[in-house]
Amino acid sequence: MYKWFVIAFVAVSFAFGAPMAAQGAGQGGKGNWGKNAGRNGGGQGADDWRKRAEEEIGWGEDGTEERIEPGQEVEDDAKEARLKEEAAKLKLEDEKVIKDFIKYGKKAWEKAEKEDKRWATAYKKAKSDEERLAKETAEHKEKLAEAWADGDEDMLKKEILNEEQVKQYAENTKDLREESATDKSIRQDEIRARKMEEWKEQAKKWAGGNKGAAGNGDDNEAKKEKKDDEGEEEEKKED
Repeated sequence: MYKWFVIAFVAVSFAFGAPMAAQGAGQGGKGNWGKNAGRNGGGQGADDWRKRAEEEIGWGEDGTEERIEPGQEVEDDAKEARLKEEAAKLKLEDEKVIKDFIKYGKKAWEKAEKEDKRWATAYKKAKSDEERLAKETAEHKEKLAEAWADGDEDMLKKEILNEEQVKQYAENTKDLREESATDKSIRQDEIRARKMEEWKEQAKKWAGGNKGAAGNGDDNEAKKEKKDDEGEEEEKKED
């Protein structure tokens, strides 16, 4: 009889305690919802991965590059500042020589930008045709190199630079000679697309992991119910 009294007491306590525990759990869960969703991919975190990816990826491999648009030109002041730096690297000291160096350097740069505008249009038309794109790319690389080579030739003819200095100048400005604005823009788009795909795959893993966690919870609950049922059967046998 005493045993049945204890069982009844426990049952009543559980009846009053369970709703309170559930209420407490609900409040705790509410506070952590956003945090868990972001980590596990559940809830809103799984749905808005694209938005978060776009905010965090940025441009370039390290995400810190300035976005470059196809056919984008460099401001004259920025061109002159860069060419002054190049003149210093070449140890040019005569003011007239430096002035002429900047003049012909800008001329070559502007010719390269003109080619880049042509390339921006050509790329847009050819990007869906692999064979045509390969031909257009080769033509662009050739014309870009020619634009800078013509500037080098002017420097030699005007005796602004000697052959050794021209070689050094060409080496120091490889970033301009090998990649125009449209080339940079294409590269940035490719990097961004790759990183977006990586985020997409990670979002799938988050979602899958969240489902797995839910499945484990169901299994544990089923095991607990089975154990409780077995305990009740044992008590009936004892009575």
